[in-house]
Amino acid sequence: MDFEKIFKTAIRYPFDWEIFSIYFIFNFLISFPIWVSLGTMQMSTMEGISSYFGLLVPLWIISFFVGTFIIGFYYDNSSRFFPRMKRTAIKKSLEVAKKRYIPLLGTQFLLSVVFFCVFFVFGGFSLLPVLSGASFDMASVLIGSLIGLAALLIASFFLFLTPFACVLDKLNPIRSVKKSFSMINKNKADTFAFLILLLIIYYIISFIGTIPLFVYKMFYEAATFNMFPFFLFQTFFSVLSYLFAISSITNFYLTLKGTNGKKKKKRKK
Repeated sequence: MDFEKIFKTAIRYPFDWEIFSIYFIFNFLISFPIWVSLGTMQMSTMEGISSYFGLLVPLWIISFFVGTFIIGFYYDNSSRFFPRMKRTAIKKSLEVAKKRYIPLLGTQFLLSVVFFCVFFVFGGFSLLPVLSGASFDMASVLIGSLIGLAALLIASFFLFLTPFACVLDKLNPIRSVKKSFSMINKNKADTFAFLILLLIIYYIISFIGTIPLFVYKMFYEAATFNMFPFFLFQTFFSVLSYLFAISSITNFYLTLKGTNGKKKKKRKK
């Protein structure tokens, strides 16, 4: 597994101003109202909390439906960038995102159902004694939650390539799930190593965006207006880390496809 090529290409991908600006604008429009509301609303009162969630819920709905189209665009666009590391046609990726929008929505819905069922089955069954009316046992609740989270983590490990399969291989939601599980099941060690490296690099990039704000807050009590440059700086690195992650997973997916293809050819010989 050529991790160097995967990550080297991924870190270069966001540094196209058009590619970067699309997600930057989207991220800014969604996160800025939330950022302002946190600085102006009285979160210590029920009225402030209800106002915050009254803003958060519609923004989440908008970000989900619009964001699904945008990530479909980036899945396809980053896959075109990977082979030659050259700028790709945005219009073609927009067309693909439009065609794969409904299947991608269905895939995300299916994954949500699968993850919910996994957590409920593995975590919920261990809580049945508590739910059935027995005395409340904090240890049982904690153990049940940990079991559910562990099962959810394992399911996420095997299925995180599902939306990429939906867009890049034009599969329906069920076949996308099967494709992700099959690819990762055959390459568990490489997948685990990839995810560890990805998370390390992702959080390093994200952390850099928080350093100026953290240092500034150590010495000053800043107003919301004065914090705006720090918000932009943090948003920049947040977008950079997100596009890096998408590009990395896309490159990993394409690399696995190539590896599996070579293995099949060798078996035929």
